[in-house]
Amino acid sequence: MAAELVETSRLWARVAAKFDPLWVEQVAPDLVKRSYSEPHWSKKMGSVMAHEKVTLYGVPIIPSRRINYGRVDPELCRELFIRHALVEGDWQTHHKFFHRNRALLHEVEELEARMRRRDILVDDETLFEFYDVRIGKDVVSERHFDKWWKEARQQDPALLDFDQALLISEDADALDDSAYPQTLLHKDFELPLSYEFHPVAPGSPPNPSDGVTAEVPVLFLNQLDDAAFRWLIPGQRVELVTALIKSLPKQVRKNFVRPRTSPGRPSPPSTPISIRPPTSWRPPSSSCCAGSAARSSRRIPGTGTPFRRTCGSASASWTPGARCWTRARTSQRCRNAWRRPRAGRSPSRWAPHPRRRRPHRTAGPAGRRPGRPTAGPQAGPRERVPVRNRAPPDSPRRRG
Repeated sequence: MAAELVETSRLWARVAAKFDPLWVEQVAPDLVKRSYSEPHWSKKMGSVMAHEKVTLYGVPIIPSRRINYGRVDPELCRELFIRHALVEGDWQTHHKFFHRNRALLHEVEELEARMRRRDILVDDETLFEFYDVRIGKDVVSERHFDKWWKEARQQDPALLDFDQALLISEDADALDDSAYPQTLLHKDFELPLSYEFHPVAPGSPPNPSDGVTAEVPVLFLNQLDDAAFRWLIPGQRVELVTALIKSLPKQVRKNFVRPRTSPGRPSPPSTPISIRPPTSWRPPSSSCCAGSAARSSRRIPGTGTPFRRTCGSASASWTPGARCWTRARTSQRCRNAWRRPRAGRSPSRWAPHPRRRRPHRTAGPAGRRPGRPTAGPQAGPRERVPVRNRAPPDSPRRRG
């Protein structure tokens, strides 16, 4: 900075001194302009931070400086604090109510994964309104909240505690978690179950961890029977039978679907088909799920014995999210059940036909007619030869 400029053959500056641009903010605060951008919640600082820019007649003096945004816009800081710190849980604190609320939210999320739904837990706006009504208006950061909560908890310690009725949406139907147990009792073993729900778009590959998983200790693995695990849990057996029906041939599958009717066309007669509630299906100790479904479907006229091609075994797997059944091999028990038709009915065309065995004849020594038995000690050894295709005696080729 120079106090005087003198122009001769050249331009000269007199009384020059070094000047720091940061001094302008202290010397002439009324001449600078400030602008703020990118307000955001900082978990480390426990407050809302933003970037400040200081200019003097359009010249940037301070291009970017991170400051506490609480003194600039307290209302916005309060809203961001409630949404990020309390609702989303992006906060490190020692308050007990906060940890109790997070545990209750985790239980409702596990219930959604067990029932494979995403409409049980309320939205974030409901939780924001819960905190907005109870928290003071001057709370804009973690430091302000600690000061306010120190006095508020003396009057009501459960002021900020969630209630389970608050977290469950009103639009959700009546919940029956008995069909989605947390443990599986099998041969005096109580195995814990864990659920994961990862919905994917149609046509996308399913998530390998989607579904229910039973935790089995390695020491007891050889004592369990795999037939009980193929029944899945009661809440997923309707989807299991639905996937089996979808894998049937069309001629059999159409018997399980009600015919569509047009407005001006009367509905054709059809037999009502009813499915039992999932909780009423009790899997036998040693029974194949597809074989039991095949025997139950015989009550519906026209279905026959449908599940021959989709009977599962120990190496078969079924994913509820993908709704597909991968068949590996057919168990002998179910194969025998399909081959036995009901009395008064013809065998199903899907049942395997008995394989015809070719008849064989014996041939004697040379000079004798093939197939004529020989006797005596001079009889040579016999060998089995197949019968050649011969024309019948009354055929034209035989007479010619």
